[in-house]
Amino acid sequence: MQYTMTSINNLALMLDSHFDMMMQMMANAKPSSGKGKKKGQMPNLSQLQQQLNDKIQQLKNGGKSGRELSEELAKMAAEQERIRRALQELQEKMKNPGEMPGGDVPGKMEQTEMDLVNKQLSDELIKRQQEILTRLLEAEKSLREQEMDEERKGEAAKDYDKEIPKAFEEYLRLKEKEVELLKTVPPKLYPYYKKEVSEYFKRIGQQ
Repeated sequence: MQYTMTSINNLALMLDSHFDMMMQMMANAKPSSGKGKKKGQMPNLSQLQQQLNDKIQQLKNGGKSGRELSEELAKMAAEQERIRRALQELQEKMKNPGEMPGGDVPGKMEQTEMDLVNKQLSDELIKRQQEILTRLLEAEKSLREQEMDEERKGEAAKDYDKEIPKAFEEYLRLKEKEVELLKTVPPKLYPYYKKEVSEYFKRIGQQ
């Protein structure tokens, strides 16, 4: 009988410890709401911008003139417009204005388009193009970091989904064992031990 009482006391302590552990797990993790959704993927606009910048620099340093120069400038203006529209389309998909990649870069791109059409291959244009490229690289880096962060949260949610059910299974297993042990307790002592372990289930409803 003493062995049975000791076993029940030990089990009660195990239930208490396991309950606390289970509650701590639930406090430190959030249930998964499905696979993390990416807010938007930025195409490799920086690479396209780099290529365009190189062409502009080469044209500025070259000796083309007349119709040949006009045709090259028109092509570059069209390419800059294509990059700008792609960036604007991505920005429109971003719900939070604070998360919009590139910021006011489209406005700078539009200035470049006008300069190219007007054959203004100035140092100011070259400087602006470098600034545009830098901003695009920063935007792409920021989006990559956001995606990696969402992926890490998704993995953490998956781990949570796996661990919490295991914790409940172990808790229920201990509860079943408690029921079996209570069958060996004399009727006079049953209410006392029943009350001891039942308190843990009452605590669940108070969380």
